[in-house]
Amino acid sequence: ATIPGRPGTFTPRSAAQGRRQTPDTRTAVVFEYTPPMSASTAAASAAINVASSSRISSTGTCGLRIASLLPSTTDIVSALGLSEHLVGVTHECQIPEGCSPGLPHILTSSLLNYEGGQGDIDAKVKEAAADAAACRMPSVSTGTSNGTSNKNNASVADDFADSVQSLYPIDREALKLASPTVVLTQDLCGVCAPSTAEVKKALSGTNTSTRSSTADTVTTATDSVKVLSLEPESLQDVADTFVTVADACGVHERGIKMRDEFMSNLKLLKDTVDSALSATRDKNVTTSTKPRVLLLEWLDPPYDGGHWIPGIVAAAGCEYVKIGSQSSPSPDSWNGTKSKQVTWEDVYDADPDVVLVACCGFDLKRNVKDALGASDKLAKLRAAKKGRLFACDGDMYFARPGPMLLHGANISAQCAFDGLDRNVTAAVQSLDFAPEDDDGWSKVDVIRPSAGIADIEDQGFNEVCWAKLHQEACSAGQMHYVDPSTSYHVFTEVAHKKRGTCCGSGCRHCPYNHEKVRADLKADVIKQPSFLFKRADKSLFVVPESSSSISTDLERVKILFFSGGKDSFLALRALVRQGMEAHEGIGNAPFAIVLLTTFDATSRVIAHQDVHIR
Repeated sequence: ATIPGRPGTFTPRSAAQGRRQTPDTRTAVVFEYTPPMSASTAAASAAINVASSSRISSTGTCGLRIASLLPSTTDIVSALGLSEHLVGVTHECQIPEGCSPGLPHILTSSLLNYEGGQGDIDAKVKEAAADAAACRMPSVSTGTSNGTSNKNNASVADDFADSVQSLYPIDREALKLASPTVVLTQDLCGVCAPSTAEVKKALSGTNTSTRSSTADTVTTATDSVKVLSLEPESLQDVADTFVTVADACGVHERGIKMRDEFMSNLKLLKDTVDSALSATRDKNVTTSTKPRVLLLEWLDPPYDGGHWIPGIVAAAGCEYVKIGSQSSPSPDSWNGTKSKQVTWEDVYDADPDVVLVACCGFDLKRNVKDALGASDKLAKLRAAKKGRLFACDGDMYFARPGPMLLHGANISAQCAFDGLDRNVTAAVQSLDFAPEDDDGWSKVDVIRPSAGIADIEDQGFNEVCWAKLHQEACSAGQMHYVDPSTSYHVFTEVAHKKRGTCCGSGCRHCPYNHEKVRADLKADVIKQPSFLFKRADKSLFVVPESSSSISTDLERVKILFFSGGKDSFLALRALVRQGMEAHEGIGNAPFAIVLLTTFDATSRVIAHQDVHIR
């Protein structure tokens, strides 16, 4: 069909080979775009196209140039071994290995401020979704009551669509430079990525393309571009898109193999969990029923997970909690259902055993941060109180309908059975597709104790001030600096590098990416950097001039074998904490801490740590 007021034609073709087709579902729609050509170039261009078609049919991928407008399709292209043909990706894609030099081009940008709060982002997305919904017109119509044809209605809708600003605008100049033969996009979500309509609009403005190769340069105005609109809703649909993309790129067999391995590994995960649970029961170890898992793909306001998420949780050997629905032994009952906005009361009523915070588009670090920011809401959940609240890399492992969902299913199983059944977690972690080193998920503690010394993150100081003080201390070669808001002595990167390895304590300025902090403890530990606590109330401490002046109340005297290193400072901090708590319990009685160490008699320096005894 031609688009009124636009050059060129878009021809719909079926692209769901080998898939069950129903009137309500489809895996993809393919549009083949043909720009207009002048009469003077028609003959020459036709000859070039015939030659190109001959090469493609004989070699499969000859002349293939792929523009991927989704992170998931970039993952699919990479998994199919087609990275060298990738000429364009989005600003959100991870660039795969094997791309040609100087490629791919970045084809999109974002109008969303992801540094803002989830509530602000949600408002912006809803506004864009409302605009997009206003553009929709019936795809099939015989006419209207006043005799206006559907063609005219389509023209009006198309003109209105032009005025709607996309959240992910396409860079037309970059698209022109990329000069793709295949464009991969989606129509599943109206605000998550450029739609088919936006791609058509962008392509219609790139009527002339220049193709470069090591052999020659060809300029033509008649190249046709395949536009694949992927619309997977369930895990099976996702697997089918592997074949759809492979077919469009001339590597059908690779797509079949990729689809079959994906589904086979999901089954392997389910069988592994079931087998480990059976072994536990055979040992007469009490094991609860399948954990009931809820995935929250947004927090402000809360949204439950939909589409392929119930299938992921089912593959993890668990029961998915769909808000507002009765429990069902069959995950197929919710397969492909959309995510929906719910209330926190709905979440509390559902009372899941396990909660995964895997917000769409956010990595693990951001989801940990936002989960802690929503602690007043999440802390009311039974799952949070029992230590079964987790943050996950929602962007990489749950939101992308591609091969990484397999890792998301594995992460779901690890979280669901963490602390519940070691047989299951060990078996799941041993699978080839388990993320390395517990990557992609972390336990989040939103139940904060009120007693004891407040940790530095509870003090409300300015991180900008930290950065400046730390930079100045490092420039001066200092081992620590004093935080002005708390009087804490904070270790600098200089001190950490001198040690040479991560200590696992979650230090504020760790230069080793906290590599030795257990993944399930990161959310708790990293917010508690190591420091030497200093209290203004000097009356709490006894600083004896001689051993004879130490209080005879030995319960109030603590002795620490002190090396001057980081572990010693952490131990000292723990003893101070204990002393303060004891002091608060028994009145104003002071306590003493005696440090025992060895040092060089000449230099007065403690061995191994290069810390002066003073």
